[in-house]
Amino acid sequence: PPPAASDAKLTPLQAKMKASLSGARFRWINEQLYTTSAEHAHELMRAQPNLYQDYHAGFAAQLAGWPTPPLDALAQLLQALPKHALVADLGSGPGTLAKKLVPQGRKVLSFDLQADEWVTEADYCAHIPLPGKEDRACEGAVVDAAVCCLSLMGTDWVRGVREARRVLVGKGQLYVAEVTSRFTSVDAFVEVVESVGFALQKKEDKDTHFMLFVFDKVARDPLGEAEWKGIRAKAEGLLKPCEYKRR
Repeated sequence: PPPAASDAKLTPLQAKMKASLSGARFRWINEQLYTTSAEHAHELMRAQPNLYQDYHAGFAAQLAGWPTPPLDALAQLLQALPKHALVADLGSGPGTLAKKLVPQGRKVLSFDLQADEWVTEADYCAHIPLPGKEDRACEGAVVDAAVCCLSLMGTDWVRGVREARRVLVGKGQLYVAEVTSRFTSVDAFVEVVESVGFALQKKEDKDTHFMLFVFDKVARDPLGEAEWKGIRAKAEGLLKPCEYKRR
């Protein structure tokens, strides 16, 4: 972004126009992320790397008006885990959760569509670059807690739930924070997540903007092709695109 000094030279009208253009750009990127597959979003960010920074700058501006940041609520829940627990933040943005918890001596791996010193590049719906199998033995898995904070975005979000389960240890947990207005049916959402191989352990809906879920991984046989097709069909339309108001 341009240095702050240049903004100081703008007239009030120019500053308003710049903010309006930034907001429109954010809403366009946001629409792409919510109405297409994660694979398409990854390709878009690779083709135009500046979109990633622009999106997260707009995203941070939107969240500034929320009573409680969902990441803070999740960080509080994660405090109950043993200090040695390994957390995987899926769709981490700039690695904010890791920046909160790592200084406390906790271990957090961050994954998103663009890498930096805190974040590993990955389309987590397609593949998280960590060991683990779908079998009952959870062979090789090392992650104790997987986190999806407002990151079940693409039309194929349930693939990310399945991939999160793969990398979790036998008694691992999935933490989800999602915008309340996105749910067409909370019960149906829980049912779909559970059908992948989880059991709902905790649900919080006291915040005005978002809901929190904690799911325990449960043992199950690997998903067959027909069953997986059915789960994906049930997941369609359960989460509406997140629409942010003009600011």
